[in-house]
Amino acid sequence: NLDQASALSDLLSQMDQSLDHVIYFECAESELVRRLSGRRTCRTCGDTFHVEFAPVAENNSCKAGGTCDIYQRSDDQEDAILNRLKVYQRETGPLVEHYREKGQLIVLDGSAPIEMVGSALRDALDQTG
Repeated sequence: NLDQASALSDLLSQMDQSLDHVIYFECAESELVRRLSGRRTCRTCGDTFHVEFAPVAENNSCKAGGTCDIYQRSDDQEDAILNRLKVYQRETGPLVEHYREKGQLIVLDGSAPIEMVGSALRDALDQTG
């Protein structure tokens, strides 16, 4: 939140440092819900999977032995995700605008495939020095 941003700025100033840029990954709410609600966890070994991006092996084998006991955590269900996103927007929206107004915000497309997001992040970091 803005109070934390102010405290960070003060702390960095005391250390003769500054925050030059802030990277913000922008992604449509529907895409965030799709990605987050696809996560699954094994009760036995704790590994995480994704129904689309990293599915459980065909034989459903568990690294703890036997087969994975896959479930969807309650905070990965759509209504919980939508609630988290509302809180995030309420808390982060003003912060994004704060850094945008200061000319420190770098916005990257977080909806792109992970390889493209990683490449865009590396490019942004290279350009900022």
